[in-house]
Formats: sequence, structure tokens, C-alpha cells
Amino acid sequence: GGVCFGGGTELALACRYRIAATEESTRLGLPEVKLGILPAWGGSYRLPRLVGVPAALDLMTTGRELNARQAYRIGLVDELVPSAVLAGSARTWLARVLKTGDAGVLARRRKVRGPLGRFLIDMNPVGRTLACALARRAVIKKTRGAYPAPLAITRIVANQGWISRRAALGLEAHTLGSLLGTSEAKNLLGVFFLTQEGKSAGPKAAPRPVSRAGVVGGGLMGSGIATVFANREIPVRLKDISAAEVGKALKAVADHFRSQAQRRRLTPLAARERLDAVSSGTTYDGFAQADVVVEAVPEILDLKCKVFGELEDVVRPDAVLASNTSTLPIIQISEGLKHPERAVGMHFFFPAPRMPLVEVIPSAKTASEVTATIVALARRCGKTAVVVKDAPGFLVNRILMPYMIEAFFMLQEGATVAEVDGAAEEFGMPMGPVRLAGEVGLAVVHKAGQVILAAFSNRLETPKLADAMTQQPGLFVQRGRDKLPVASAIEALARAQGTPARPHPREEIRDRLILSMANEAAYCLAEDVVASPALLDLALITGIGFPPFRGGLCRYLDSRGAADVVQALESLAGRAAKRFVPAPFLTGLARSGKKLYSP
Repeated sequence: GGVCFGGGTELALACRYRIAATEESTRLGLPEVKLGILPAWGGSYRLPRLVGVPAALDLMTTGRELNARQAYRIGLVDELVPSAVLAGSARTWLARVLKTGDAGVLARRRKVRGPLGRFLIDMNPVGRTLACALARRAVIKKTRGAYPAPLAITRIVANQGWISRRAALGLEAHTLGSLLGTSEAKNLLGVFFLTQEGKSAGPKAAPRPVSRAGVVGGGLMGSGIATVFANREIPVRLKDISAAEVGKALKAVADHFRSQAQRRRLTPLAARERLDAVSSGTTYDGFAQADVVVEAVPEILDLKCKVFGELEDVVRPDAVLASNTSTLPIIQISEGLKHPERAVGMHFFFPAPRMPLVEVIPSAKTASEVTATIVALARRCGKTAVVVKDAPGFLVNRILMPYMIEAFFMLQEGATVAEVDGAAEEFGMPMGPVRLAGEVGLAVVHKAGQVILAAFSNRLETPKLADAMTQQPGLFVQRGRDKLPVASAIEALARAQGTPARPHPREEIRDRLILSMANEAAYCLAEDVVASPALLDLALITGIGFPPFRGGLCRYLDSRGAADVVQALESLAGRAAKRFVPAPFLTGLARSGKKLYSP
């Protein structure tokens, strides 16, 4: 088993038959759309003819990967065998086909696609056009039309059904050429290289081996972290304060793997094995065997210090103690430890199984091999690890908080949730700041905001609306799917403050949200919170979904120009408040005419 993406899958499509290994590690796909381009070795022509137009469009416009069983189910591969006997089985299978003919193979392919798909869609001009139109509508709904590549794919698949192979391949090549010159493709390619560079960034010390892990706290984050470890077949011991809380945590883990099996991303056996990797209890029994323990209790400094102190008396002397804190400095959490050099931050983002970023936060006392161990563990779990400075809010939440705060300022001034969230989503953010607050939970946002606002009170301000929200405790128990009531309640509370609704121009909302982040990012770069603009961009793209087609926040600043950004901030500062005064780092960049990324 192994990875067969892009050109590898296109080479396989050029063959008459395809046989794949059954292992979970086998992956096939055409991810070119994630680079702002399309399959251009004949893939856009061959794939619809093999698996049908709807399945081909789904793969090419999303760039999603398939495991071996999924590929077999849609007809992308013709046979599955264990990798240990792959070569011999392939020869035997091929000899049988050559001897008896490939009628059986073709019959299975026709059965997979079905007569409805073959005759009413693939071979019917109206059906094919309709399928491509539906795919185009789905792309626009998901991307708001910001990505030209998936739209181009729907166009050429619609046209390739009625022209010769030579003309179809020529259309594919011409479309590739037009896409390569777009800013979206250049930025997405830049993000790809950021990701590759991020895999090697970090400490050079040798990491310690990790064969077992522990998690303290079984809430949404703790159960998610346990799921992440178990998904990589790392045995993990989960602890919470009561049997009821432990039961909730185990149910969350079980639900995740059950869902993965139902979606056929895992076999039932593999899902069961991963669930069996999680054991639990209300004591520290079993933690003595852990190589790494992650604390995921609520964001209360005294509580985290207490848990670290208890763990130090239980775990091995060489075990790493990691905190999943989102804002509290690691140096404070580890202050009472006998060996603070073993403590480090390992900040997952919610929901942990899905979000790709892990911030790794060494304190001034953390040993370099401890940092290296957590970086290696995060990457082993399939995450993007970015090392950041031990300061309030670290990197992503520190940059995100001014964005969230500004949204509440605008609501307080009369803007509507639809206006604020709509402007952010139009810019390319996966969701607006008010909806994000509902998803994450207002209690979490409020706690993080308190830490960051206290640390930078000389230039950041608290909106009165946020203070008013603290008097509405009912808001703080809603999260996730309750986001609409939360948004409605916040808007009603804003109107209750006495300010009537007042329309805000989209451009003004956009600048107040995005430039608030940009200004804070400039402070972070000046303070060496992160090693480079590239890593800052990588963290924001993988941590909060900053639109990849813009290349990252620093790329956006470069494309807009520091002078223009400073001018916009100064205008906002003159009309609004000190929070928009440009960071000295940014004004220096504007004066010099330099860019964050070297030309």
C-alpha cells in the first residue's frame, strides 16, 4: 500500500487495468485542484469514461483522496489484493484476463456505473450537461466562485463528451495554461510549498520515541485528542473526574470511529482496533507507562498547575507533560514543577480530529528534545506542527482575537450579523466571526479574550457588547449546532444596548476584520512569536482556514501593499480608536517598500 496521487493516478488511468493493495495506507486521487490547476496528463478525459461523469467530477473538483475499497467501489481499480502478494497476484490476474478476455471486467465496470449513469448521463448530451451544471453549482456554493480551477474542470468535462480524443486532450492542455497564470494558482502553489517547508521546520534535536500516551480531561478537546492518538494506533489512557464524564468521552471517541466506518474511510475491523486503543478511568492508573501526557482540562491556571503537579508524581522521569492550553503561558503552568524542562504546550484546534494545526509552545525552560518530541508526535498524527513563542494567546488565537473583537464592535455600532459574517465569508473565510464564536462556544472565546485583552490592554479595547454578554449566562452554554440562536441572541443584545441598526459597507467591514488580524500579525512578527511570515501563513491557513487562494495573511499584505494597508489602518484609527494604529513593524515595511516575502 502507499500513495498514488496526481500524476501517479493519471498514469494508472492510461493503463487498461488497475490493481490496488488492500492496505489502509493505499490512497488514490487527483488533488491538482488544490494547486489551482487540473489533471493535465489526460486525467480529465479518461476518468469520466472510466467511473462516470458524476464520480469523476466529485474527485476532480474536490481533490479528495480514496482508499483502495472506495476506488474499487466506483470502478477506478479492477481488483484488490494484499500488498504482500501484489506483484504475483497481478501477473496471475492479468494472465487470466488475457486468456479469457476482459468481458468480465467491462461488465463489472458497466454494473458499477449502471445503465442510468451510462445512458442518461455519460452518453446523453442533456444528462452530461446537467451533471456538470449541478457540479458547478455545488462548487460555487462551497467556494463562492473564488477558485477558478474546479469551475474550469466542470466546463471541460461538459465539452469533452462530444469531441475527439486529440481535441479533448488539447482542451485540457489549453485550460491548464490559462489556470497557471492566475493569482489563485500561484497562491495555492505557494501554500503547497509552505506545507512542504513546514514539515521540516522546528528544532533539530532528536525526538524521544512515543509508544503510549495519556490524556487528562475528557471534554470536547480531550476526547478529540484521544481520538487523534488512537487513529494513529497509539494506545492512549484517558482520565476524567467521574465515570459519567469518562463515559461521555468514550462515546465521543466511539462515535467518531463508527462514523469513519460508516463512511467507509475505515473498515469495521480497523475502527474497532482504534477504539480498543483507548482505555479510561477516573484515576491516574496506567499513566506510569505513558511517554507523553496531554492535559486538556478547562482554561483555569490553578487547575492546570494542579494537574501538572499530580502528573509529575505519577509519570516516568522522562515522560513529556504537554498542555493543550489555548492562551495561558506554559511558563506559568509549569512554574511549580520540579522539572519544568519536561513541560511544553501542544495546542490542538477544535475539533481536534479534523483541524490540521498543532501549535507547539516551548517555554524558556523547555528542553529542546521535548519540543522535538511533540513536533514529531504531531506530525506522526498527520498534523501540521508550528513552533511558536510562549506568550499570551501564542500565535493563532492572538491574531484571531482582534478579528473576533472587531466583529462585536461593529454589531455594537449597528451592523447586523449577516453583514459582518457575510463580508468575512465573501473575503474567503470559511465562516464569519459571529458564527465562529457560536461554533467554538462563547465561554471559550470570552476566556481567551480576557487573557489576550489583559496582556495587550495598552492598544486593544473591549467592546461594551462583550461586557453585556457576560450578564447573559445562557449564551455561554450554547455551542456547535446552536450557533443560529447564539447569533440571533447576540444581535438582539446589541440592539438592546440602544444603537439602532445601521448598514455598514462591505469594504469597511472587510478591512476592519482582516486588517485587525494583519496589524496583530505584524506585532507577532516583530516579537518573533513565529520564525517567519511563511510559518505564520501556514498556521493561519491550517488553524482558522484563512483562504488558501489568497496565499495566507502575509501574502495578502504583500499583494495589497504595506503602504496601502497602513493608510487604511490610519484612516480607521482616525475614525474609530487606538486599536487600529498601525504596528511600527508595518509602518517600517511601508516606508522601506519591502515585502514580507522576498521577490
